[in-house]
Amino acid sequence: MAEVWGSLLRRLKPGAREEAVKLLAKTGEGIEDSTAWAVAFACKSVSQTLHTVTPSIFTALIDVYLTSEDQETTYTLIRRSVTALIHHVKNSATFAPLADLLVQRFTTTVGNLNSSTPPTEENIENLRRMLEILSIPTAVRQGSRLTQNQLSLLLGELSRIPLLAPLHSSLLKFCSATFTASEMPLWLGPGMKFFQRAWNETCPPSDASSLDHQKTPQKHDENSYKDTLHFVLSLNGTLASLSWGGWKPVALPLLLKNTSRPEVRASDPRGVLRLLASLKKAGKLGSSGSGGDIDVVWKGRVEEWALGRLKTFTTKSDITLDDATEIDDILTLTPLFSSAVCQPIVDIIKALIGSSNDDHKNSVSAWALGASLSTLSKRDASEWISFVTPLISTWTRDVASHWSKEPGVLDGLVSISQKITTSLTSTSFGDVYTSLSDSLLSHSQSLRLATLRLLGSGLLSPTDDVREAIARCLKGDEVSLDVQGVRERVLRIGRVVLGVKDKDEVGADIVARWLIAQLKVNLRPIWSPAAAALGALAERFGDLVWKLLFSEIQGLESESVRGNGHGEEDHKGQHVAGGEKDDPWEEERSWRDPSAHKLRSVVLQWLDNDFAQKELTKIMSSKDRLDLRAYESQLLATLGVCASLTERHNRVLVPHFLSLAEPISKLPKAKLTSWLTLFSKFTNPKALYSTETLHSL
Repeated sequence: MAEVWGSLLRRLKPGAREEAVKLLAKTGEGIEDSTAWAVAFACKSVSQTLHTVTPSIFTALIDVYLTSEDQETTYTLIRRSVTALIHHVKNSATFAPLADLLVQRFTTTVGNLNSSTPPTEENIENLRRMLEILSIPTAVRQGSRLTQNQLSLLLGELSRIPLLAPLHSSLLKFCSATFTASEMPLWLGPGMKFFQRAWNETCPPSDASSLDHQKTPQKHDENSYKDTLHFVLSLNGTLASLSWGGWKPVALPLLLKNTSRPEVRASDPRGVLRLLASLKKAGKLGSSGSGGDIDVVWKGRVEEWALGRLKTFTTKSDITLDDATEIDDILTLTPLFSSAVCQPIVDIIKALIGSSNDDHKNSVSAWALGASLSTLSKRDASEWISFVTPLISTWTRDVASHWSKEPGVLDGLVSISQKITTSLTSTSFGDVYTSLSDSLLSHSQSLRLATLRLLGSGLLSPTDDVREAIARCLKGDEVSLDVQGVRERVLRIGRVVLGVKDKDEVGADIVARWLIAQLKVNLRPIWSPAAAALGALAERFGDLVWKLLFSEIQGLESESVRGNGHGEEDHKGQHVAGGEKDDPWEEERSWRDPSAHKLRSVVLQWLDNDFAQKELTKIMSSKDRLDLRAYESQLLATLGVCASLTERHNRVLVPHFLSLAEPISKLPKAKLTSWLTLFSKFTNPKALYSTETLHSL
């Protein structure tokens, strides 16, 4: 059908062709693929050129788009068609007939807007839509099908476009695409002038008279200045994220000059922090890690301002997501700051670490505490050791009591202790281990690793035998959880039991818990070796191993009632939190372009004021999952490995099974099979508790 329509559009006379194209665009809902193919077939010609009817077809499409209420459908048609034609043509010369038309319509629309004072809503909306159209050829294939003269005309029009709030999103996309498509002479000419003008309109002239404001005919209020500042920050962030070549000579000097102004920072503090933190992560603030070529005066002003904001969190015992986002941005910038930043970070740690909460606070406060500890550990120890060393024992007890389920907090505390070279007053191992023992049973590798590192750190004083057991478990868990690491992990699982000395109950408890946690790992080849190791350990510490295994079996029922088990709910919540709107990815190759898709996606990220919060939520969400059914099956298989031990405790085990199997019809077949397989390994089944009831099953 598309080929027929394409051939028909070519053969029609100009008037009839225009009406046919408008009809096609207006009735394209539901058949977007067919309409796009029809336009593409009509405009393609031989030898990678465009057909002579291309300008008339797109003139009609633009007219429909500028007047249509259903603009999304028409825009999709134009975007797909232009993208397909850009892929079809050989170079900018063969694309010139369509490019010239688009540039001409754009300049006409800008002229219409400037001819009316003040601009009408219709003219503003027309310009917004033309900006959306021009963002297509400037973004696809990085604008390689436009000549530098055409790009010069587009950038030259920026001086006539008012920075009105309704235009910001479309203008951001257009500017980002045009700047990345153009070359150095255009960056230093009209590009530099646009940046200067945009920054000048971020605050009232009276507050920036020293910056040589250009006179503009538009009237501004406080909200319009904030909107313009948000646009400028988003433009800088987008271009930096796209690795724009003109970042260092054009954008960076103006950014440093204007973010040193207190009125700019006060207008949108979180927006400024977000941009600066993003630039620091991307290595755009100076060539060295500490920003060595950044102006010292700028660093001093930003440090004073950032520390003032950081100190507002030093008295909070509970951190919100917005607070955590701002803390994250400030902590990202701390490598640029002096040693004065250490005291506010320590104060934040003190406010959070000792706060009591039975459910380990919320994940946001836990993340903030862990990030603060980690940031402090990365600073030179001489900057904070004098006022941290007296607190480290208290911090250890508080972390064990209130934050034992938070790997970020545990790792942060260990990192701090490793930077302290002086002898530490060791905290009682028994008290801390009582609080941390359950973490060794976690299905999360990060939590197990953090717990083992803390238990084996210089903050505690275990016996040499216990320290040896901890070291063996730690070496085993440091092996990657993938197919490549299976053989080494199996080898270390077999060796871990050898590190447990006779009568070392604490070491045996640590090893048993760690081995049970291996049954939770979603890596089938390690299950049998872990069960065999538990069986070997049970020969020396039978009651200890039995108590741990049976308590896990009992705990599975409460987990099943609650839902999906450890971590799985968090994993599902991750998709909800991170489900931000993104640029659609086209399945048809002719309509998609990776560079344009990336640009539109980056623009959407910077337009989304909540994007940083969503990203932080993803980081805080657990990615570990636990398959409760598989775990229960492995626990029962492990009990089968040490069948004699299990049979001795049949008076506890059998009643538990009977409580599950009542009525028997509700018990899943796989679960029933696992239990009956376990009972079949007993040497004397007739001596079991309630043997007749079991036999009837």
